[in-house]
Amino acid sequence: MMRTKWFFVYIGVGVAFAAVSLWVFLSGGRNARAIRTKYKLGGVLLMSWAMLSASTCHGPGPFVTCYEPVVQCYDVAIMEDNVELSIKEKEGTELQNGDILQVRILQPTASRYIGRIKSEGDQPKVLLEATFDVPENSSNSVEWEWAIKNVNYKGEVMIEFYSSGVDADGNKLEQQISGQSFTLK
Repeated sequence: MMRTKWFFVYIGVGVAFAAVSLWVFLSGGRNARAIRTKYKLGGVLLMSWAMLSASTCHGPGPFVTCYEPVVQCYDVAIMEDNVELSIKEKEGTELQNGDILQVRILQPTASRYIGRIKSEGDQPKVLLEATFDVPENSSNSVEWEWAIKNVNYKGEVMIEFYSSGVDADGNKLEQQISGQSFTLK
């Protein structure tokens, strides 16, 4: 109901804009009032088009108020497969053998993730790899702990995460979703 009502408002403003554009054209662009009116109607059209394209009905419903809002809900971009890394009981990005890396993935889209610690440089080597399975019926985030053990390397490393899956033909698919630099001491 509300969308239909506003659709007619948009059509009306569009027709008014076309009429004012014709007025500006017929006056040869010399009528200042016609140009001001055209700019105002153009601004209203741009603003309303932005509001119309931003509004959807996905996500949480509108707040209950005593008036009917023009736009009921917005389509907010949600970061999928957003990886958060931290070292358990430590601050910063300096890792040591024996540390536990806390992994949190917000809005997981895959059923399995692969974590790789790689040396940095021209020819990076995989120093440590782990596979993380997402439990059935998981919520908006999943968390794991990853023990850093037996890594014989000191220096800058890149910790990368990949979503892992299989396509319809049975081919293994991996897509990198994050990479974060750490120092291994």
